[in-house]
Amino acid sequence: MTTYTIKNLKTCRGMEDEAFSCTLLRDGKPVCDVQYGGTGGPYRFRWLDAANCVLVEFQRRNWKDEMVPVTGTPEEAAFAAHVMEQPKDIEFDLYANDDMVVGALVERFEAEKKAARLLKTHLVYREVPGGAVYTIPLKGRKAEAGFMQIKSRHPQAMWLNTVPDLGTALLGR
Repeated sequence: MTTYTIKNLKTCRGMEDEAFSCTLLRDGKPVCDVQYGGTGGPYRFRWLDAANCVLVEFQRRNWKDEMVPVTGTPEEAAFAAHVMEQPKDIEFDLYANDDMVVGALVERFEAEKKAARLLKTHLVYREVPGGAVYTIPLKGRKAEAGFMQIKSRHPQAMWLNTVPDLGTALLGR
């Protein structure tokens, strides 16, 4: 199974959103530089295999959710296939597009970065599954003892310091 992740995320304020640039990785290898200017417009993709490849034809959804043939690099075609595999958003009745998939990767990356900082200095927990996330500064205290006190008052509490994928836990997914 192909896995897409990002690295080298740089962010700043844009006119409407947070602007960013990052490198898109497929199975740990760089395949594309992605930029977003924070203006509400589309993301810009610069495929790293564009200089020395034979272009391929593949299918992509257009803005009307119709399948249309397009030409691009092999890495672009692989990413388009990955995007097509994403489930339809039931709430908004939308199929995923390239921007939505990269945007979700950026959101996850930022949540995991924030979580890593919190884990070093705070006890992080939820009182109930799916509930709000709470943090308590440790200030030299032991996290285990602090969580046992919380667990005695809130039996459903979940200690997030021990969750392997804390970014996902903080996002509630």
